[in-house]
Amino acid sequence: MPEIQITDGFGLNTTVQLADDSPFTRSKLLHLKSLDQSLKNEIDKPIDQTFLKGFTFGADWSSPTATFGGVANIAGGVGVCGTVSIARPADKKLFGDDDFSPEIDIGADQCWIGVEIDATADAGVKASADGFGIGLSGTAKLGMTAYTRISKSGGQFPVLLDGLKAALDGYYIAATADALRAMPAGTVCVNELTGSVTLSGSYQLPVSINALASADLPFNYKISVQPEATVKLAGSIALCGDMIVRAHKAAPDSLVIGVYKKKGTTLSASFTAGAGVEVDEGTTDLAAAVLGAVFPGVNCKGAGISEDNAAGLDDALKDSIDHSLSVSVNLSCSAAATDEAAVIYQVDLGKGSLDDTNAALKSALGGDWTLLSELPNAQRLRDIVKDAKEYKHKIAVNLFGLYNAEEVDTYVKSCTILHEGGQLSVIDKLKATRISVGSTPYAANPDKLRTALAQDFVVTVTYAVVAQKLQPDLTIQQTYFAYDKALARQKMKDQILLGAALQLLQPAEWTATLAATPVFPHAHISASAKYNNAGVLNLFFTDSARHTPRSAPEFEHTGREAMIATLDPGDDSAPQRLAVLKDDRLWAAMDANGDKGAFNTIPGLAQLPLPTLEAVGTDWEGIAWWAGTMANVAPKLTDMLACIATIPGGDFSTNPVFMSKREALQAVLGNVVKDTHAAFVEGWGMAVVFALAGAGSQRSMDIRWTGVTRHYESNR
Repeated sequence: MPEIQITDGFGLNTTVQLADDSPFTRSKLLHLKSLDQSLKNEIDKPIDQTFLKGFTFGADWSSPTATFGGVANIAGGVGVCGTVSIARPADKKLFGDDDFSPEIDIGADQCWIGVEIDATADAGVKASADGFGIGLSGTAKLGMTAYTRISKSGGQFPVLLDGLKAALDGYYIAATADALRAMPAGTVCVNELTGSVTLSGSYQLPVSINALASADLPFNYKISVQPEATVKLAGSIALCGDMIVRAHKAAPDSLVIGVYKKKGTTLSASFTAGAGVEVDEGTTDLAAAVLGAVFPGVNCKGAGISEDNAAGLDDALKDSIDHSLSVSVNLSCSAAATDEAAVIYQVDLGKGSLDDTNAALKSALGGDWTLLSELPNAQRLRDIVKDAKEYKHKIAVNLFGLYNAEEVDTYVKSCTILHEGGQLSVIDKLKATRISVGSTPYAANPDKLRTALAQDFVVTVTYAVVAQKLQPDLTIQQTYFAYDKALARQKMKDQILLGAALQLLQPAEWTATLAATPVFPHAHISASAKYNNAGVLNLFFTDSARHTPRSAPEFEHTGREAMIATLDPGDDSAPQRLAVLKDDRLWAAMDANGDKGAFNTIPGLAQLPLPTLEAVGTDWEGIAWWAGTMANVAPKLTDMLACIATIPGGDFSTNPVFMSKREALQAVLGNVVKDTHAAFVEGWGMAVVFALAGAGSQRSMDIRWTGVTRHYESNR
């Protein structure tokens, strides 16, 4: 038996003999050294009486670079080569509980010693192995850990040195289907690396539809759109990122094998359509699938979704699907304190076809887990992209100008599709510059899109009041989103306050996160609120049954209260801004003055520093725009509704009184779009609408940044 030296740099110098068939022996290990822990006083104690949780080690081999187990390369020398970990009965479980994996309990007479080897592997590993459970491209860093169960003998555990020898001798590499079958019962093998996992099948992805009107005539009530839909897709989804593959031989014929998202990391998802997507001849798969879900029965080919623009539309649709899948995956698999199963199967090796089972295991080790999902003797314990109930994030589809169209086919034919951050926008080709990025086909500019959504929401919610007489189940959606590649802590506080104003979260939940995070990289915030007819009427009328318009002072008061709710008192200028917002006398003085540039003449404001005075003036401008706009629109709506009540059923477009009332309303709305204030485009616009129309609304919010996703929903 070969002998290796074990040292710790603190005075320990001992040797241990390894078995001839150990991978460490075959790789010609000469020396193992603890780099960060003293073993001298622990090595001869029974394992359960030591206090050591683990240690990193360096290793010397007979050559500078060793091939380990025939599947990976290891560099020897003074650097870290791997880790030894020790779990005792007091730890109770070998791994953290993620609620999906079968638990590996540690009995009172058991200890586990894990040995991890840090190595490199490349895509050519299949020459000697099936793989590690993750698809590789090029060379990747690889952590291979084998856990050996150590049991009591004669009523006590062996000493640490003997346990370490058992773990080194028992080290196991499960990189082939045959090796998985031959794993000793009670063995656990773990591979940690970056790569991709492919899952194939049929998927049902939820779609949130935001139908919008423009201020242009005509406005039609013929098109009815469901606020929710489902896109049915067939194909493959590749999950990419830092992942862990764990194989546990629970019993001689029971193999539990799964892929886990590494704690604190983010996965990305990429969808590739398969032959199972139902399409119209001459169209792209995704265009037919997505638009067919939004508009059941639409003829995509007849609508012009073909030829020159087909590839661009596919790219736009795929980008949105990939984004929504990525968010859903990370929402569904978001444990911060432990690795969490993304896909996991329990395979009965004693049943089914030997060839089919081995083929499925080999394919999974190579990174494609599709065959396992089709194996009769494999039970799916979790698959985060196949279980539709896990999709918390929806594909958002904005239908600009839909309520101005006469029929769906004509509308689709005249439109193009743009995407931004997972949102799809269907918009008239001639008006696409309103939201597009000029240099990038099929891409929407986020700032332009946010402004357009805010403007058209006001128009849509106004028309909805009129339409509710003819479409009593009409639902209107308001959306908000923001992105910043490096969002400052103070700006994140503003987003959290918006969530609180929407009654979705408590700011106290974020105290620790804000304290620990000065900058939130790649922050993306999205929120939506859906209002039924009652909510829409409450937005404009104090008495919705009698259609009594709210007054400008009412709208102004609500605007001030909403702004107070979304201002962080800790911001530099916030205390003085809040004081002005709460001061009826000062606010009345600003209303009477009406000139932001002359506010320095108002007693109580003149002493404010210029930046603070500018911020106070901007607050007033936004609220004054809101109050004036809504106060101008509400009476026109009252006139429209009174007119409708006098007209018997039929075509309203032939009634001259109705048409004159509608043109008057359109003129007011044209000014709304032209003059929309920036404050309404930001989160305050959603907060102020919710303050009036929020009763019974459905709301959701996602706050995401690198490695973290937090999802909130109202109970309804």
